[in-house]
Order: sequence, then C-alpha cells, then structure tokens
Amino acid sequence: MVSQLMMSGKHDLAETLLGQLYSKLSEKKGENSWSLIVLIESFVMLYKSLGNWQKMLEWCEKGEALSKHVKGVDSLEYATALSNLGLALGPLNRFDDSRKCFEQALAIREKIKGPDSPEVAQTLHNFALLLRNSGQVKEAGPIYERCSKIWKEQEQWGLLAITLKDAAVMYKNNKEEGRAMEHLHLALAALSSLPSEVAERIDHQLRISDMKKDLEQELRK
Repeated sequence: MVSQLMMSGKHDLAETLLGQLYSKLSEKKGENSWSLIVLIESFVMLYKSLGNWQKMLEWCEKGEALSKHVKGVDSLEYATALSNLGLALGPLNRFDDSRKCFEQALAIREKIKGPDSPEVAQTLHNFALLLRNSGQVKEAGPIYERCSKIWKEQEQWGLLAITLKDAAVMYKNNKEEGRAMEHLHLALAALSSLPSEVAERIDHQLRISDMKKDLEQELRK
C-alpha cells in the first residue's frame, strides 16, 4: 500500500502511514526487532524520492544501526545499509563519509557475492556517481568502466545503459566531448539488445538520444 501511495504521488499520506506502522511495530516488537527493517527501508525510499536528504539520512542511520546490531558488520544486510547511508551523505556534501560507506559496502559484497556480482556492480555505480559529483573524474572513470563490464557480462542492458549515460554526463561536464560521445554510442548499443519497445522507453527516460543529438550540434559549432 505504501509503495502504491508513493507511486501515485501521495507522499504525505505514505509518510503518515509509515509512521503509524513503525510506532505500532516498535512498541510490539521493540526497537531492535529486525521486522522494522522493511519500514525503515520504506522511509529511506520515500525521502530519497522526495530529495529530502536529511530525513533520508536519519532513517539510513537507523537502518545501519539495526543491521549492525542484528546481522553483524560482515553481512549483506549491513552492506545494503551502508550503501543507503552513502547515498544519503553524498548530497549533503559529506563526501568523505559517503566514500567510506561505499568502500566498506563494496568490500563486504565482493567477499560474499564475488567481485563480478550484480550487487558489486550497483555499489560501484553509486560510488562512481559520488566521485563524479565531487569532481573526482580520474578516479570515477575506471570505476564506471568496471561497473559497465559487470553489467555487460550479466547482460543487464538497461543498467548498462544507465551507467554508460552517467559516465557520458561526467565526461561532457569535464569537457571531454569525445569520450562522452563514445559512451553515448555504447549506451545506445546496449539498448539495442533489448526489445524495441523497452529500449525506446528507457531511451526516452534517460534522454540518451537527445543528449547525443545535443552533443553532436555542439561539436559542429
């Protein structure tokens, strides 16, 4: 029900409902009950969708503390909590703290799931985005490339397109138009592996073709 409310734009109602559910469950089960994690992650998702990074951070910290207490610091659940925490800290310009979260989450996921797993790729993508947004292009580039390699091996064409497009934005902003164009071509090539309707929808959402056309016009000037 909460997800449906969020999808329909009824965020205030979703927030109220989540608060009521959390209060009732915490009173019944206790603040350290693992059953609370679903509601905590729902709060995280809600505030992320609203761009309310401070509120998101508060619930990410709850999730991190609960995961650490119940599952331990070497668990996949703790890695997920750390990754969420990193996502909240970045937009608040707490880049060093965010970086530590992603590096720790990455180490856990590599150890448990393997270096070429989808979980590792998602962490790499988020880490690269943090580095991109903090102006660390030289370091972000290889991480984007490693992430792209995993998505390609896993045949996750939509996720590959997202990563390649994000890298293209980074290179364009860094005045490396040639590399930006290269990544846009690769993103469109990835989408060509999907059914046409799906590819067109993703392209429309990500504006890959539009960005490519705009960049081509700029290069002609």
